[in-house]
Amino acid sequence: MNLFEAGILPSIPLGAIIGGALCKSFGVFATIGGVVGGGIAGLFAGWLYGFLIILLMAAFTIPWKLIQKSPDPMGLTDKEQDYLTRSSTLGIIAGITIAGIIGLAYSWIHGLIAVFIAAVITAFVAVVGTQIHFRNKT
Repeated sequence: MNLFEAGILPSIPLGAIIGGALCKSFGVFATIGGVVGGGIAGLFAGWLYGFLIILLMAAFTIPWKLIQKSPDPMGLTDKEQDYLTRSSTLGIIAGITIAGIIGLAYSWIHGLIAVFIAAVITAFVAVVGTQIHFRNKT
């Protein structure tokens, strides 16, 4: 599973739930349309969330490698990329799910803040874990 798939998989049902809940008062056909539209919106939101995680991981990896005086601070090996992907996939799914629950329980702004906090934590933990793992291997 890549990072985009990890963002898309929980976002589609979450978007469908939100779309259905928003359109429920307008009738059956509007609810069905809300579910479909919410699922499609969730697909794009999950893709953007996966892209945000990739950008944050790059923002954390480059300074980390510069501080460690790595010979190639801008590059990652294939093994490092695979380990980053595996270590951040669960964080992406959990972050979207928790943010969706918070957003449904309180308000959409609280859910949006929670999803960004989860993105930063996921990216930071994945980068630090990967760099420590591969530093100990050498």
